[in-house]
Amino acid sequence: MNKKIEISGNGSSLSIKVNGYENPRAQNSHDANWLRCSVSLLGERFSAQFDAFFTTHDFFNFADELRKILNDLTGQAIFVCDEDAFHIKIEFTKTGAANVETIAKIYTQTKLMIIFSFASDPTFLGRTLEELDDLMQEYPIKN
Repeated sequence: MNKKIEISGNGSSLSIKVNGYENPRAQNSHDANWLRCSVSLLGERFSAQFDAFFTTHDFFNFADELRKILNDLTGQAIFVCDEDAFHIKIEFTKTGAANVETIAKIYTQTKLMIIFSFASDPTFLGRTLEELDDLMQEYPIKN
């Protein structure tokens, strides 16, 4: 089943759709926890879509950090994958707003690096956390 998480604010958004386990029959936990994903970035005059692979651990760690900063309204939550090809950093400012910064490194025949940032707030990020919790129910860490 497909699940999606979205981070949005100020007319921009970043979404990750999980399309399933990459190798549902894998026997070892490292191979069994990879997920096939589609990433979409949408800004005022910009959009990008690309496929990516993340692990269940990436989402669980990000959810833990996001939960903490939403509770404290300070600090940062970071989503980073094993190869460091995709990175999200959410950091609260002193005014209670949140800055969202994404770096995507896409390696095909052409090398492309996208740096994408926008402002968000606790209301939007609370919905993101709910979507993460739902995603983790559907795609738990396999041992």
